[in-house]
Amino acid sequence: AMRMRSRLEEGRTRDDVKRGAGGEMDIEFAVQITQVRRASRQPSILVPNVWEAIDRLVATGVWPGERGKRLRENYTLLHITESRMRMA
Repeated sequence: AMRMRSRLEEGRTRDDVKRGAGGEMDIEFAVQITQVRRASRQPSILVPNVWEAIDRLVATGVWPGERGKRLRENYTLLHITESRMRMA
């Protein structure tokens, strides 16, 4: 996962909020890695939607509520920013 993440970051531009460090993809990777590691014990966390996955990771006790809240808020802000930058 880390090698794939490094390759994606190499091709980014300076203002890339999706692939840059701390961007959308970092949150997506954190969610996906956690899903892969915990899915055998908690299959309900396996959903493709990032926001729903964060909610389920918190609801099942995999992540503390404060972490889920911060990731959800940051992911939403980054997603909106990236979408608006594409429209500009």
